Amino acid sequence: MSADSIPPPRTVARAVAGLAVLYGLYAVGAVLSSAVGWPVPGGIIGMVLLLALLRTPWGERLERCLGGIGAVLVALLPLLLVPVAVGVVAELTLLRQQWWVVGLTVAASWVVAVTVVAAVSRWTFARRRA
Repeated sequence: MSADSIPPPRTVARAVAGLAVLYGLYAVGAVLSSAVGWPVPGGIIGMVLLLALLRTPWGERLERCLGGIGAVLVALLPLLLVPVAVGVVAELTLLRQQWWVVGLTVAASWVVAVTVVAAVSRWTFARRRA
């Protein structure tokens, strides 16, 4: 490993800070989910909290903090999807039995995801123009 391939300490510190923020929001979401008894995963609650925080006056600073680690996580996304693919293969029998429920759930999830991404994108672009 050459010295040119080692990122500067400031970049590493930002990545660690970004991971800490993401994990902290996940942990808060997990605690809220179990304390209140909601059937929503802690990660989803953490993402909603992140969206709420991005809409505060500290949003730009938080966005800069998370930018570097976000790029790393997007680059690693195919690797993060491997366990999901293994789980699907492991549960093929159940999928054959319940294909219509799974299909309906995937379709509904897709509609919700596209709607949320469109809303967040519109908000982000409007914010950057202002």
